[in-house]
Amino acid sequence: MRASRLIQRSSKIGFRIDVMTPLPTSFAQYRESGYWIGPRIFGNETIVTLRAACARVLSGELEGPVSPHFLIDDTQPVGGLRRAFNAQFVNSVIRSAVYHHSIGELAGHLMGVDAVRLWYSQIIEKPAVEASHSNDIANVGWHQDYRYWQCCEHSNLVTAWIALQETTRANGAMRVVLGSNNWGLLPADKGFNTRAIDELRQGLQAGLSQDWLERDCDLQAGQVSFHHSLTLHASGPNGSAEPRLGIAVHLMPATTRRQGGVCHQSLTFLEPMPNPSAPFSGRQWPIIWQCAPENFCQ
Repeated sequence: MRASRLIQRSSKIGFRIDVMTPLPTSFAQYRESGYWIGPRIFGNETIVTLRAACARVLSGELEGPVSPHFLIDDTQPVGGLRRAFNAQFVNSVIRSAVYHHSIGELAGHLMGVDAVRLWYSQIIEKPAVEASHSNDIANVGWHQDYRYWQCCEHSNLVTAWIALQETTRANGAMRVVLGSNNWGLLPADKGFNTRAIDELRQGLQAGLSQDWLERDCDLQAGQVSFHHSLTLHASGPNGSAEPRLGIAVHLMPATTRRQGGVCHQSLTFLEPMPNPSAPFSGRQWPIIWQCAPENFCQ
């Protein structure tokens, strides 16, 4: 794998990786722990622009015609999370972030592939506790992403989470369970919409022989974390005075095929799905990074 170099690149759209990261150690950590805290890719001015773009989308202000692959989540309780799926189809600023070459390249190295395809994206806004009037209404319960994605033929998928402000446990940062990516798909409920995260953790722990070791994914504004689709993760309340905003970019190897069976009902915005055993392709699943032919990527 061509990972011995350090990544530091200016992109065509003006975003920049400004933290130099030793990649081999990072990839080893990802495979062992199920997550990796990546570099700071987006600068302060870009963060302001992205936050404003997310706010416009969540309020229903869209660019151009509504895409059939865009959806605002109306299933969350009042005062809870606000989510929008595939906003890259209705906002050009968000599209530039979701399709960012460096995110695709880093994800490709983590998955060990030469080309990366978008699965889908989410804007996720966690309101401040003062705004939600509840300490847990916007909690995200412990879950594995692949529990929702079993229509994909394998679990070698990765999520890049872009922090749009400094993110710590104080404002609801994501927490991961170290090494849970190596436990397989757990026989548990999906968990995302479970607010009582401590009770959910206790229930999961009761059925495990492995040690449960949590880590907070603390991020600077503009920094990106990556986690495997089998990594258990959750997040608690946002105790700050401002909403906690992030963009989750879900990615797959470009050759991924659909597995037989029904995709999770929340993924209707991705339809039409390919036939079983056929590859994911088309406008809703663009390739966002591909190894240049002259480079040795694996």
